Amino acid sequence: MKKMLLMGIVFLGIFVTVQAQDSPLKEYLGKYTFPEGSPVTEVVLTIQDSVLVSSSSVGSFPLEKKGVDTFYLAAYDALVIFKRDGNSVVEGVGINVQGMELIGKKEAASSALNVTVQAQDSPLKEYLGKYTFPEGSPVTEVVLTIQDSVLVSSSSVGSFPLEKKGVDTFYLAAYDALVIFKRDGNSVVEGVGINVQGMELIGKKEAASSALKKTFILKTKFGQINYTTKIGNPLGLQM
Repeated sequence: MKKMLLMGIVFLGIFVTVQAQDSPLKEYLGKYTFPEGSPVTEVVLTIQDSVLVSSSSVGSFPLEKKGVDTFYLAAYDALVIFKRDGNSVVEGVGINVQGMELIGKKEAASSALNVTVQAQDSPLKEYLGKYTFPEGSPVTEVVLTIQDSVLVSSSSVGSFPLEKKGVDTFYLAAYDALVIFKRDGNSVVEGVGINVQGMELIGKKEAASSALKKTFILKTKFGQINYTTKIGNPLGLQM
């Protein structure tokens, strides 16, 4: 069993490394740290569906490429400009927002030696997956993942943490909403209710067996790497 797990990790490592290396955005990937007192202290850049994505304590948002080393962060009407050293290697980033520039320094890859694979031993694992909502809802689908031991909701409006309040009950601070998971007769999570602004949005959890193509996340100190496969999830990685 251990041998099979090791082979799986090796295969996964080759797969995700090739995927990252193939992207023209690869040189921007990694963690950027900001001075104490900044609105955010760190930002991690990853690639999702061929788009550069910025993730921090305030959520995850796509960056739209505008030019050489220049991107647009629509969520905050901010211009993001990467900075290079004398050898043309990306060494930092400047986020120009509301008349000020936040300067972030890219963490050296050599300082990241440990690789962590998020496994399925989290008490939050039963909530993970995709939830679909009726046509006409503010969002049509929400994907729940785990990031740094916190349940995170991701949809077309961004990614936000969910704070556990009780049994199957969480709080979505970004929208002052109460999120309550629903179970079937066998106590298996089958859906979710998002109570916001006096109404309840009902989402149905997509059965794992109906999702043949899944995207998993491998988290390393080099950044977060997503890979898509049709072979299942033998390593129990985060979806």
